Amino acid sequence: MKQTIKQPGLSTTAFKITNVENYRKLVESSYSGITLLDKNFKIFYRSLSAARMLGWTDIQRHNAQVADLVHPDDMENVLSVVQQTLLYPNIPQTCEFRSMHAKGYYIDLECAFTNMLEAPGLNAIVCNWHDITKRKDFERSLKQTLAELQDYKRALDECAIVAITDSDGIITNVNDRFCKVSQYNRDELIGHTHRMVNSGYHSKQFIKKLWHTITRGKVWRGEVRNKAKDGTFHWVDATIVPFLGADNKPYQYVAIRFDITDKKNAELEMERLNKELQQKYDQLKEISWLQSHIIRAPLVRIMGLIPLVKETKGAENALVFDYLLQSAEELDTVIKKITTLTTKQDFSFIN
Repeated sequence: MKQTIKQPGLSTTAFKITNVENYRKLVESSYSGITLLDKNFKIFYRSLSAARMLGWTDIQRHNAQVADLVHPDDMENVLSVVQQTLLYPNIPQTCEFRSMHAKGYYIDLECAFTNMLEAPGLNAIVCNWHDITKRKDFERSLKQTLAELQDYKRALDECAIVAITDSDGIITNVNDRFCKVSQYNRDELIGHTHRMVNSGYHSKQFIKKLWHTITRGKVWRGEVRNKAKDGTFHWVDATIVPFLGADNKPYQYVAIRFDITDKKNAELEMERLNKELQQKYDQLKEISWLQSHIIRAPLVRIMGLIPLVKETKGAENALVFDYLLQSAEELDTVIKKITTLTTKQDFSFIN
């Protein structure tokens, strides 16, 4: 004969729970604390779990009031909930507050006050609460982190040109400096790509290499020339940082740029001056060559002919020829010095 296993029925389970001793054990093993208060909100019962979590003994907390339990900064909120509890019987009124632990520090509690003063055999305000310190610590840490991130963002916005794009390069956000430099407003930029500010200066290979770098999750750095709405150009020192998802692929890019237009213009002006100086140097070398080959060569021939003419003209003209020779030698010396100066001068700084 097959034996039938009887399952405990609802009535049996209810009996076990409603049994006073079993119910007390159930409450005491709970992770929540239970406190009973009279109509003046004085404590007359605390569960063992409440004593365990807060560290206070029943003697230490006997006849304690709400003001003894709550952090001063949370008192106003708790008193408001207390008033609502008295006004609306049997309707739980919830709040969060900090309560002093026996060791001198505060823990965070989430509490539900229920007015059961008229409930036969209970006649109390039931305070059911549990420790939410870890959650609140996390929330406070998160709040502080978000505040710090906001400070970082504000600092970055003060000095940098910032744009955020999705993985396809579509602009999703820009800061005020981007709008100011580009002369476009946000509505004109968001939803479009950076082709709006493309100056056409850089080669397709340059752009291709940029995209190859960031789509692989690598940071790209470089100098870019962009074009504003009015057609003017500006240079930026850019850093593009990919943000990677769980699949280790970029889901957005943050581009941080600094305006270096003045620096680039100064560099371009320096290049122009260097070219101009190089041209003058080349001209000077050409003049030196002319001095050496075109002017000095005939002069050397004249200097060689003067002694011969002097011999044929006689002594009476010797002083004149001596003077001519002296003058030619002096001119030759000057030309030599100019030629030496221009050929030996160091113009390496041009390059």
